[in-house]
Amino acid sequence: MEIILVIQHRFSFNMPFLLLQVFGEELIQLLCSREWTERENALHQLRPTIRVKLVGHDRHHRMTSDTVLDTADRLRVIECMCEILVATCSDPVYNVYVASLVSTHSVFQYHIK
Repeated sequence: MEIILVIQHRFSFNMPFLLLQVFGEELIQLLCSREWTERENALHQLRPTIRVKLVGHDRHHRMTSDTVLDTADRLRVIECMCEILVATCSDPVYNVYVASLVSTHSVFQYHIK
């Protein structure tokens, strides 16, 4: 329950359960960390996760177990990613801000086909 309160403080009120469902508790906890290095690392971890969830394979073109996402699931991933980017693009630490811009590029790169 504590993680839900932290997520609600950082992200939109309606998003905590969806964020946890889509990206997992560990990654979301890192994004909510007070340590900027953990937030930056979470954004770096997020990029390959986005690729797997939106494209269906990793950078080595290995198919993953959750490769086939229907349109609703893809939209859910994009909605969660946009929520994360809104929060991280306003981060006062430059490195986190840059990592969020790179993650934004990943969303557009893999979603717009």
